[in-house]
Amino acid sequence: MSETTSSVTRPEFENLSGTVRHIDREVAVLRGEVQSTKADMQDLKDGQKEIVAEFRKSQTFRGIITGGWAGLGTGAVLGLAKIMGFTP
Repeated sequence: MSETTSSVTRPEFENLSGTVRHIDREVAVLRGEVQSTKADMQDLKDGQKEIVAEFRKSQTFRGIITGGWAGLGTGAVLGLAKIMGFTP
């Protein structure tokens, strides 16, 4: 055999090769987790944009009046429940 085509088969190199394969597998798993995390972050950003859009819609005069009436109605119902003894 010529020297250029022979490979080193010493035990310590085999262990090193196994360690490298293990690290390669771990890197592949981590890359998958990073991609999943990026997708989750994008979903959160999209959801946040939708919430901000809804919030801006509710800042109109009509939204303020509707929210006020809802709060007033809730307060009246809770007050009536308190008077009637339904709440402690």
